[in-house]
Amino acid sequence: MTCTTCASSIEERLEDVVGVEEASVNFGTERAEVRHDPDVSVDQFTDAVESAGYDVRDASVEDELAAEEADAERRDHRQLAIRA
Repeated sequence: MTCTTCASSIEERLEDVVGVEEASVNFGTERAEVRHDPDVSVDQFTDAVESAGYDVRDASVEDELAAEEADAERRDHRQLAIRA
């Protein structure tokens, strides 16, 4: 995404999915929050975003990787501090 208009375009596509009550896309974090019926699938969200011309990444996987990297950095930092 390059601007807030991009975020609005994605929101509109997500809200067009049957069963979606509300979608909110944050341009700064490049994340979407979607309120929806339980029978709406992730594939439907992915299709909607991709139809707007954007790629989709699983935020929970990214969060997990970021947490693992942060843990590794903390471990590395502690090790370096002990050696100092």
